[in-house]
Amino acid sequence: MAMGLWNNYLTKDRAVIKSLILLSAFIIAGKLVSGYKEVLVAWSFGATPELDCIAFIFALVNWPVAICSSVLPSIVIPLARLSEETEYGGRIFRRELQGIILMIGSIGALASFILIPTFLKNHALQVGPASIGGTIAIVALSVSLIPLGLLCALYSTWTMQAGRHSNTLFEAIPALAVIIGITIVPSGLSLVLATVVGTGLQLIVVSVPFIRKREYREFTIRLQSPLWRSAGRGLLIILVAQSIMGVTTLIDQWMAAGIGPGAVSSLGYASRFTGIVLAILATAASRAILPALTKLRAVQESEQHIAASTAQRWALASLLVGIMITAVGWTLAPLLVNGILKRGEFSESAATSVILLVRVSILQTPFYLASICAGAFFTSISSYGTLLATALIAVGIKAAVGPILVAKIGLLGIAVSTVASYFVNAAFLLLKLRTYNREKPYKQRILG
Repeated sequence: MAMGLWNNYLTKDRAVIKSLILLSAFIIAGKLVSGYKEVLVAWSFGATPELDCIAFIFALVNWPVAICSSVLPSIVIPLARLSEETEYGGRIFRRELQGIILMIGSIGALASFILIPTFLKNHALQVGPASIGGTIAIVALSVSLIPLGLLCALYSTWTMQAGRHSNTLFEAIPALAVIIGITIVPSGLSLVLATVVGTGLQLIVVSVPFIRKREYREFTIRLQSPLWRSAGRGLLIILVAQSIMGVTTLIDQWMAAGIGPGAVSSLGYASRFTGIVLAILATAASRAILPALTKLRAVQESEQHIAASTAQRWALASLLVGIMITAVGWTLAPLLVNGILKRGEFSESAATSVILLVRVSILQTPFYLASICAGAFFTSISSYGTLLATALIAVGIKAAVGPILVAKIGLLGIAVSTVASYFVNAAFLLLKLRTYNREKPYKQRILG
C-alpha cells in the first residue's frame, strides 16, 4: 500500500517535470526573441513620452486579453473530462464559446476606440495626445489587438487541453514581427502596426490544427450546451476574480502616468525584465501543473489528497527556487540593464531608474511562484471562492498601499506594493492548502 502510494507520487511528479522541461524550452526560446525586441525598443525610443503613450494604450487594450488568457484555461481545461463524456455537448460548447469570444472582442474593440482617447486627454496623466503624433491611428490599430488576442487565448487553451504546448512557442511571433518592423522603420506607428500584424500571424498559426475541423469553423452565441451548467458554477466568480486582478496592472499604469514623463516606459522596462524570468518559470509551472492536477481529480476520490500534497510540494519547492533567483537577479540587475539597454536613446538616468525598479520587483519572485503552484490546485478543484479572495487581496493592497508609497518614494512605491500583494497572497494560499490537507485528506472540496 505504502509502496503503491509512493509510486503514485513519483509518477505524477515525473509527468509534471517532463512538461516543465518541454515548456521551459519553448518559453526560453520565445523570451529570447521577446528580450531582443525590448532591447531594440529601448535603443530606438528610450524612456520617452512617445513610448509612454504607446505603453499606456497597450496596457488598456491588453487588460481584457489578459483576463481571458487566465479565465479560459481555468474553465475549459477542467471541463476536458466532461467534454469527452458528452462529445456532442462538447462540440456545441466549442462553437458557442468561440462565438462569445468574437462578440466580446468586437464590442471591446469598439468601446476602447471610443474611450481611450478620452483617457489620454486627462491632464493628470502625462501621456496625452501631445506626446505623439497620429494618436487616433495608434488607437485604431491597437484596439484590433483585443479580438485578435482573445482568439489567440482561446485557441491556445484548446491546444493545452489537447496536451500540446506549441502555443507557448508561438507567443513569440508578435515580438519577432516588432523586431522586423522597427528595424525597417523605427517609429511609434511602426511599433504598433508590427504588433498587430504579429498577433494576427500568431492567431493563424495557433488555429491551423483546429480550423481543419468543421466544428471549429462554426460559431454561435446561443448557450445551449449542457457544459455551460458545469462551467457556469464558477465562470462568473473566476471572471470577476481575474478582472479584479487585472485592475492591479491598470492601477500601476495610472499611478505611473501621474508621476511624470518616462515613468510609464521605465516601469514597463523593469516589468518586462522581471517578467522574462517570471514567465519562464510561472508559465511553465502553471501550464504543466494544472493539467496534471486536473487529471488526478478526474480519477478516484482518494487521489484528491495526492493532488493537494503534490501542489504543496511544488509550491514550497518554487518558494526556494524563487529565493535563489531573487538573489541572482538582485546581483546581476545593474550589469544586465547597463549592458543591454544603456545605448542609443536610453539615457543614464533611465538606466538608474530601471535598475532600482528591477531590484525591488525581483523580490516578488518566490511569492509569485508559490502562488501559481498553490493556486493551480484550487483551480483544479474549482475552488473559485479562493481565487476571488486572492484577487481581492491583491487589488486591496494595491489600492490602499500603492498611492501612499508612490507619494513617499515615487515609482519604487509601485514595485513595493506589488511585492507586498504577492507576499500576502502566497501566505494565504499556502496556509489554506495546508489546512485543506489536514481537514479533508480524502475528500473533494468544491468551494473555497
